[in-house]
Amino acid sequence: MSSNSRLILNLSTGTGKTSTAIRNPVRGKWLNIRLKPDIFSGELFNIGVGFIDNNGTLHSQFTDDLSRLQCLFDDRIDLQEMAFIVDLAASQYDRAAFDEIKDKTISPQIILGEPSYASGKTIGSILNQFYDETISLKPFGEDSKTRRPRFASSSTESVRSEVFNWLRLQHPLLAKEIIPSNSQFVIQTSDNGVQQRHTVELPLRAPGRAAGTIVSANCKTAPTAELRILQAAMNIHTAVRHLEGEDCGLFILRPGDNSALPRSTLDRFDDLIDESVWKLRDAGVYVGVEDSIEGLGKEIVGWAA
Repeated sequence: MSSNSRLILNLSTGTGKTSTAIRNPVRGKWLNIRLKPDIFSGELFNIGVGFIDNNGTLHSQFTDDLSRLQCLFDDRIDLQEMAFIVDLAASQYDRAAFDEIKDKTISPQIILGEPSYASGKTIGSILNQFYDETISLKPFGEDSKTRRPRFASSSTESVRSEVFNWLRLQHPLLAKEIIPSNSQFVIQTSDNGVQQRHTVELPLRAPGRAAGTIVSANCKTAPTAELRILQAAMNIHTAVRHLEGEDCGLFILRPGDNSALPRSTLDRFDDLIDESVWKLRDAGVYVGVEDSIEGLGKEIVGWAA
């Protein structure tokens, strides 16, 4: 049995000496996340790994290269569509509560494996170990020593949490003013005399003064980024119509130059963002676009101060 195989056995079963528990303080459960490229043929491929911590939060790591599927399926599948589904899974699953997502299907082509015991020094090391051992859909020539940097997507929820933490640390008084305890804002409308209630998500709000939202476009595929931006833009557009006298803002985290995405892809993202938000700018909405949490936080401070 190889050393890697023995390590996987220990991680999976929780067996080993007492000193192992001291060396590996992080404990939880791991699982594979699988893709079914062709619904009719039914083959499953491991495209990611997840780790469920003691709080029930799922941490995940996904492959960012599906090119080997083309060799297996030729033109029976659309690689762009598969990449979109994988990116959707990455954005929906990472830092999500496992109990809330385990029985929900974001796509019939994404399958969650059965969780098994795992432990290690850090969550990242656990994910890396199982990724190396179980993910075969890697770029040709990639191994654990020569692997090119993997793109790490960010969910909107995780970006908002990081921005809020930065604001609370750097500008605590302002953070208290603009981070509401409940981001769901209720709007009353009347349609032919019938009163209706609608909820709009505004994670940044100082009633009577400012209303804004934060969205992550830090994802690998343009369709995912476009969908997120358009959803956020619709909320801000609604706020502009119903919140008179309040300055409205939209804040977008984009992939940066160090994101492992090629320059041509980054340029396409910039064009996508510009095309998606120009109408908001034209309507007087403040739009901030940055490639770091700190940069986005500073944009919000300049807007809200």
